[in-house]
Amino acid sequence: MTEGSSPPTCSPNTNEGEGLVHDAEYWLEDGNIILISRDIVFRIYRGLLAAQSPVFAVMFSSRSAEVCEGTPIFRLSDSPEDFRHFLHVVLPQKGRQFYGEEPHLTFDQVSAVIRLAHKYHVEDIERQALSALKAYYTDDFDQYDQRDDEDIESLPVAFADTVPHAIAAINLARLTDTPSVLPLAFYRCSNLGSNVLDGYRRDDNSVEYLSTADLKRCMEGRNALGREALKVILRIFRDESCDECRTPQHCRAELRLMLVDAANYECATDCNVLGSWNIFIHGAVKDRKLCDDCKEALEARDYEERRGLWFKLPDIFDLNVKG
Repeated sequence: MTEGSSPPTCSPNTNEGEGLVHDAEYWLEDGNIILISRDIVFRIYRGLLAAQSPVFAVMFSSRSAEVCEGTPIFRLSDSPEDFRHFLHVVLPQKGRQFYGEEPHLTFDQVSAVIRLAHKYHVEDIERQALSALKAYYTDDFDQYDQRDDEDIESLPVAFADTVPHAIAAINLARLTDTPSVLPLAFYRCSNLGSNVLDGYRRDDNSVEYLSTADLKRCMEGRNALGREALKVILRIFRDESCDECRTPQHCRAELRLMLVDAANYECATDCNVLGSWNIFIHGAVKDRKLCDDCKEALEARDYEERRGLWFKLPDIFDLNVKG
């Protein structure tokens, strides 16, 4: 019994050994409604929750089958972890807002709030939580391309790139009809390779998977991105000196050699096609003595090729995304 205080003194209609435990944060002694999620018991204020959610308002207006010390009891299908994340927003300790004093929100917090705010029709909270999701899964290429460690720190979310939360992001976008999230989320899923089949494990240990249709999109899109990767290399490192070049013959020869090096690079045909070649370019230019003007032209081609692919992502993954 580590979650909170002792369970209710009465346990109506519970199985022997059910082991109900008070939630550490949301067991309010003067609360007038009891909500049970698995083995965790929440006691909160009925009116506050009903005023924000029409679904709870209807639920609480019905007669409860169970009563504990005069307090009606309702059982929820949500996990206690999800429901606690939800309560942190709708019944916060310090003012109602999704972005609190904590600078970063985890993906599980954002995901839980979106799903439960959508389920219980708390529309303003759903909008705020979706804005956090969209801040990370942006539909703006320059925001994505210019994002560095400092920019990540400024976001309201802290989503570790090593975690396959893009799977859950796709499902959230489908649930809430937020298509702008989909292109980047599918792109990140395609980079998971076969790991996309493992799904995304939430903090309550449940696992989310892509639908069969979206899994097919991801796999076919991954193949398409692999084909695009080689085309990108050929276009970036084409043996074409820039108009300002003062040594065109030399630079064209160096570009041909750089093309060979790039084509033989270990990640040349990787589906991570939005990753910049700038680090490779800087190293190759230093070794091969390309002129500064042709170096700038290379960097410009790298940007334009990746930007062009960004706008092709909806077609690559068979998505209908306006704009």
